[in-house]
Amino acid sequence: MAANNSMTVITSKPFGALNVDVYQNDKHQYYMTREQIGRALECKEPRKYIAKIHERNADRLDPLSSVVNLTTEVGNYTQERQTYMYSLRGVMEICRLSRQPKADAFMDFCWDIMESLMRGDTVLATPQMDAALSKEFIDVRLHALFDSMKSLQSELNSTRKDLSEQIEEARATSNEALNVISSVSQCVHQIKDKQMDDAIRSTRNFTPRKDVVSDWRKKMYERINVIAAINEMKVQDVFRDVYEYMNRVYTFVIEEERKKYCAKTGRTGHIPTIDVIEASTMYKSIFGALVEDLYTEAVSKKKEEATERKALLEAKTIEAAPEVAVCDAPVIEVEVNEVESEPVAEEKPKKQSETAKILIPILLPLAEKLNDKPQYKHTYTLIYEHIGYKKMNNLFIAYEKAHGKAPNPKTKVFIENEKNLALFKKAVKQLMKEQFEKN
Repeated sequence: MAANNSMTVITSKPFGALNVDVYQNDKHQYYMTREQIGRALECKEPRKYIAKIHERNADRLDPLSSVVNLTTEVGNYTQERQTYMYSLRGVMEICRLSRQPKADAFMDFCWDIMESLMRGDTVLATPQMDAALSKEFIDVRLHALFDSMKSLQSELNSTRKDLSEQIEEARATSNEALNVISSVSQCVHQIKDKQMDDAIRSTRNFTPRKDVVSDWRKKMYERINVIAAINEMKVQDVFRDVYEYMNRVYTFVIEEERKKYCAKTGRTGHIPTIDVIEASTMYKSIFGALVEDLYTEAVSKKKEEATERKALLEAKTIEAAPEVAVCDAPVIEVEVNEVESEPVAEEKPKKQSETAKILIPILLPLAEKLNDKPQYKHTYTLIYEHIGYKKMNNLFIAYEKAHGKAPNPKTKVFIENEKNLALFKKAVKQLMKEQFEKN
């Protein structure tokens, strides 16, 4: 980032109701102030908004910006203060990164100014620069621009000629070598793929070399695994959602970016999208920010569910009756008369409900393992907790919507369909496994 370059207003152009000043330094480079850009994009806090974009994309915008001591008029006096300035290229880059509705229109406006300055047909519009509008100044300016463009054109022609000769020479002599290199590269990739497949088949637990995965990528994988686990998603679905959001909001077209990546690195074959993103400073920053947002949201969601689960358990807790000392307990005298005992009728076993007939055979081994008595309240409680408060609540809501009333008994939700019954069986199976591991 350059600093303390002298700046002069070279032209002023209207953009809507705003008059935009364009500054020029001693190297004939054109700039706009950070505040002007923010006002043109109709931001509520112009300087802060542009500063945030700069912070997120510092690698890109630092070379396209400059800090200067700019003299501005404040009422009846002038004030000198440090001001952030952006080259026209930097301004257009900010427009590309901005989500403001005016961004595209302001980018076109900057492009028109650049073309106008290159033609030399701009008009200075500030009163302080009227003296510079003399014919001599304009002639000198035009001659300087003409000489500069003529010299540049000569250099370009010479460079283009040299490049053309080099390309033709390389094309004539290196086609065979390129074919050999391509074949060897393809063979190497095939060998590596085969080695990886063999390792997976032999160990069933293949892990790539640690030095291949960067610290940034390790962090992203850890975050995405947590997001997937909390939201009950597949890891691939999390990646897909992030890529689709980047495509929709940041115009990230993977096929185009993959072609650029291959041209730059010389890689061929299957290129993972994460490789392409990591190679781009801008897209790497965007991807990282999106994953961090999703991670924060997922962790907050997990904490909320834990709080709800704790509240549910506390609501189920029954306060024990206070103990009474034996010496303080009232003594009640009762007259005892011998009573002829009546024959006890043999108890008939209670008829099992349809729900119990299906669920009890499934949970019985677990209940026996837990030494739980019939009614199996403790066993059912463990199953509910294992499934989770949120899922159980969703099952109750779905049942009530379908039948117009709450399930009675509550366990009836598990025989509603095959999916719910499978969820019940899975919970019992997992709890049985935990009991065996404890013992």
